[in-house]
Amino acid sequence: MSSGEELWRLRFASLLHDIGKFWQGSGGKGKHEELSTKFIQQYLPPEIQEGLSFVKGHHNRQQYLGESYHPLKVLVLADWLASSERIDLDEEEEKGKRGVTPMESIFSNISFDSALSNKKYYDIQSLFDGDIFPKEKKEIQELIKSYENLWRNFIEEIKRIDFVDKDTYFITLYYLLKKYTSLIPSAVWHSKPDISLFDHSRMTCAIAECIYKKMCIRD
Repeated sequence: MSSGEELWRLRFASLLHDIGKFWQGSGGKGKHEELSTKFIQQYLPPEIQEGLSFVKGHHNRQQYLGESYHPLKVLVLADWLASSERIDLDEEEEKGKRGVTPMESIFSNISFDSALSNKKYYDIQSLFDGDIFPKEKKEIQELIKSYENLWRNFIEEIKRIDFVDKDTYFITLYYLLKKYTSLIPSAVWHSKPDISLFDHSRMTCAIAECIYKKMCIRD
């Protein structure tokens, strides 16, 4: 396999490695890495999905530990580095669940006096669904239903992408993810839910490419 082909596989794998979290929010059953692999197999064209099965192992130590190189190691390292911005919840803070935890606005952490303002959150919606300003958590209702509607609309648009070449498909996929996952929290359990799934995914993708070009491509 050429380095160019392997890099394309790594780009798609790293961009989609956590898409299963989106599916979980809409009722998908299983671990998010398993759902991410299922998404790739079910919705991506054959020209893209070949060779991306390693996405399923990005939380499996037995698969990525060892001395030999494989792209899963690059994905895991990029995922770790992209996750380092997360802030752990305090002991007294309630651990989140995707079906009841919206994304917290980072502006909740900004104040011009000693007391922080009340926390504000985003509805689970696309960037083009009207009012995207953060609001009180009590104003946000029926998150699971919102996830279901958002996932359904996302899948409908994914199915409408015509495969021309990998570059065009990747750019289209990137902007669809921006549209649909910019207001979805990346992590909700032990971390403050203030980083979007889109931001984590794009950072993982960018870091993975940097690592690959630095460590794996030889002149």
